[in-house]
Amino acid sequence: MGSGKQVSRSAHIGDAGIALIHQRVSAMDHVWHERTVDAGIDGTIELRDPATGEVSNCHLQVQSKASDNDFPGETADRFHYDCDERDLDYWMKSSMPVLLVCSHPKRGEAWWAHIQSYFADPARRASGRVDFNKITMSLEGDVSDRLFAVADPHGRAHTPVADLRDETLESNLLPVTMPDVFWAYDGAVTLPRKVYDLQRESSLDIRDDFTLFGGRLLTWSPVEDTALAGAVNGDPTIEATGELLDGSPDSERILVRLLNNAFRQDLRDDCAFHGKRHMLYFRATDDLTPRS
Repeated sequence: MGSGKQVSRSAHIGDAGIALIHQRVSAMDHVWHERTVDAGIDGTIELRDPATGEVSNCHLQVQSKASDNDFPGETADRFHYDCDERDLDYWMKSSMPVLLVCSHPKRGEAWWAHIQSYFADPARRASGRVDFNKITMSLEGDVSDRLFAVADPHGRAHTPVADLRDETLESNLLPVTMPDVFWAYDGAVTLPRKVYDLQRESSLDIRDDFTLFGGRLLTWSPVEDTALAGAVNGDPTIEATGELLDGSPDSERILVRLLNNAFRQDLRDDCAFHGKRHMLYFRATDDLTPRS
């Protein structure tokens, strides 16, 4: 039986990948220009102002990498792509932004990365590897604002479609009133965890509203008859808070720590402090009912 002309499977998959990019670009009302001669760039996206229909003359070069099989390390959330060194050199030399688009055409899935910004990190450049997050790097829906930001990093004006809607602004800013003075004691220990260890030895409530600096324990209120009493030596000196507002870096750090720790103290009935993330969070209620 004679053999007729054929289109290879890889060529067919590659064509399907480009068709998927064309579809996604058109859905965002931009213009796709496919190249007939491919030396590492499959086509360009010309961004179009969605409000006026005017083409912007902002262009993004695109290289498509399509596969019906999983990419290396692919899971439900991520995968990676190892760039050919010659392709990467070619893309990095471009005076226009280059997007690498990896896709599964049969599944209608595509993800993108801006090559020049991604490989601005020397460690990434040395590895030649792009790590894709399937959620944040998906080429689905309208990502026009992100494409404009890549094509025009200096922010020339373009006119997005106005989205008319009512919004309610809720502020989480809190007023801060500082005491006029603070108490400074000679510290019995030099590490905060040691202060907490000493406090646990007492039967009194543990206090968070202190900080250690220069061998001293500083706090907003006296330690007598509190769990902090075992962590200090001798009588305190009472100093003006204004002395911490002189603008020196050390003074500012002390003041910030004192305010933050006082905040932890004030909210300890409802909130706990996450040591690794350095933030306060609302503890679950005892019976796991919703908290308002």
